Amino acid sequence: SMYYELFAGWNPQKSIELFRKGLDVAIKGDIRRAKRFFVTAYRFNTANDYIALSIHVVDDMRSEKLSKDLGGRIFTAILLGMDGSEQVLEELNKIIEDAEGIKYPLIYSYRGNILSRKGDYDRAIMDVSKAIELDENKSMLYSFRGELHYNAGQYKKGVEDYDKALEKDPSNNAIIIGRTSCQHMLGNSKEAIKALSEAIDKDLKNYLLYEQRAYIYGETSNYEKCIEDCNKAIKLNPQSDDAFYYRGVAFYDQKKHDKAMKDINKALRLNPKHCTALSIRGYCFEAKKEFDK
Repeated sequence: SMYYELFAGWNPQKSIELFRKGLDVAIKGDIRRAKRFFVTAYRFNTANDYIALSIHVVDDMRSEKLSKDLGGRIFTAILLGMDGSEQVLEELNKIIEDAEGIKYPLIYSYRGNILSRKGDYDRAIMDVSKAIELDENKSMLYSFRGELHYNAGQYKKGVEDYDKALEKDPSNNAIIIGRTSCQHMLGNSKEAIKALSEAIDKDLKNYLLYEQRAYIYGETSNYEKCIEDCNKAIKLNPQSDDAFYYRGVAFYDQKKHDKAMKDINKALRLNPKHCTALSIRGYCFEAKKEFDK
C-alpha cells in the first residue's frame, strides 16, 4: 500500500470519521485544516491508502506543486473511491486528460490503486510505472508497484521494486514488510525472518512487524514462534484481526481446535469480511466433529 510511515494506534472507525471531515474541508478549500484531519486519521489507521494519498496531495497543494482546483477534483475522486462508486475511474480519466492532471504522478498511482482493487494488475502496474516516470524520487511509488507485482504473482519483480523503495527510505517498515512477503513466496523465508528480526530490534513496538514474522513462521510450520509473535502483536494492538487469525491457524495446525476456534471467531468479530478466517472456521467445525466422534 501507499504508506506514509506514521504509527500510533489502531481505530479504523475513528480514522474514517476524521478522514471524511478532512475531505469535506479539503473540497471546500481549507487545506490547512484538512492536513490536520488527515494526519490524525492516519495515525489511527496506517494501512489506509486513501488517507496516505490525501496527505501527499494536500502537501503538494500547500507547496504549490498542485493547483487548488485540481486538488479539489482529486479529493472528490478520492471520496468516490472510498464510497465504491463506479464513477471514480471516469472522474480520474477526465483529470488525466487535463493539461495539469496529465503531469501529476499521484493521479496515475491512484488510478492504479482503483484498478488493482478490481484485480486488473497489469493496467495498474502500467499506471504506477507512468507515475514513476514522472517522479522517480517517491519511495511510495516503487513500494506500491512492488505490492502490485506481489499480487500479480511476480515476486522477483516485487523484490526489485521494494529494493528501489528501500534505497530512498531505508527504515520504512511497511516497505520491509512488503519485501519479506515477496522473499517468502520466492522460498527465501529465512532471509525474510532475518530482515524482520532486524527491523523489530529497531522498532520494538510496531505490531505489524511481529504480525508479519508470525505469518512467515506459521507458513514454515514453526508454530510456537508464530504463536509467540502473535501474542506480542496482540499485546501491542488488541484490535489486530490478522494476529488472532494467524494464531488461530497455528492452533488449528497443532490440532488445538478449541483454541483455534476462539481465535478465529475473535478475528471475525474484529473483521467480519476476513474471508480466509471464514474458511478456517469451517475447517475447525469439521475437525471438531471428527475429534468428538
